[in-house]
Amino acid sequence: MSNFTEFGIFMSLLDGRLHKAKELADKFEISTKTIYRQANKLAYAGFPITTYAGKNGGICLAQKFQCQTWFFTENELAYIKNIVSSSNISPVTSSIICAKINELVEKQNFKNAKQQSNRFFVDGSSWFSKKPMSIKNYSAFFDACINSTQIEIQYSNDTHWRIINPYCIVQKEGNYYIYAYCNSKQQFRLFKLCRIQHCKFTQLNFQRENINLETMPWNDSCSRQTKIIIKTSQMIASDINAWATCKKLGENYYSLEAVYNGGLVHKLMEYGNQIKVIKPQELINNLLKECEIITQNYKI
Repeated sequence: MSNFTEFGIFMSLLDGRLHKAKELADKFEISTKTIYRQANKLAYAGFPITTYAGKNGGICLAQKFQCQTWFFTENELAYIKNIVSSSNISPVTSSIICAKINELVEKQNFKNAKQQSNRFFVDGSSWFSKKPMSIKNYSAFFDACINSTQIEIQYSNDTHWRIINPYCIVQKEGNYYIYAYCNSKQQFRLFKLCRIQHCKFTQLNFQRENINLETMPWNDSCSRQTKIIIKTSQMIASDINAWATCKKLGENYYSLEAVYNGGLVHKLMEYGNQIKVIKPQELINNLLKECEIITQNYKI
């Protein structure tokens, strides 16, 4: 992943030595061309990166540059280490960055950073899977978002190739999506990474539109919020409260508000007979219809 690798390169250069591009490329398992490209990004960002050409050349920080103790606070170092160690990046890159952070923590004797490390872990896998879900070409998709390069993809159940302009990676409910502009449909869409059957990563850049991703356009914000009355146990109500505000109305009766779409029907069905929808009738009908379809499938 490009941004973490850039951070790792910067941390490697903090020792003041002249590093060969090949040496850094081998360390982070990327090409020397990518090393120079990411070094240029750091230079454009204002870091005093110096490169020397020739047989004895390489990359280093300006000799007088020093990373002051206030460059990263104790809390920031702990936060960075927690995020890096829990991110979907290669173990090699993760271990190198964490080792550099540990070295800085020891050098500055940041006791709080030591205590606050390893307090955060992200696992996007299901409780029922043996190991975390691996996403093929995840890093390549991420780099395409960073570098604004187009991707040709063939989606599942689709024989046609389409060109997309990737904007960001979205993780939702344990699944990874890529939010991109589809040139054939001429609109922004969410593409589930595991449903992309084939892909070709091009070197063609696109001009990013000035959109605010913080508004989360992948959310179904246009759908109507529906008030739902359910009968269930306190334990199940507490679990539901993790994804929808669940208020107690009386003994084993609760109200919740959620976006009403097909996903809500399947979400409620996850609880089986531990939950009973009382209102609205439209939702009850959809649940009964879905149950009937499942029953018919097993009768065949």
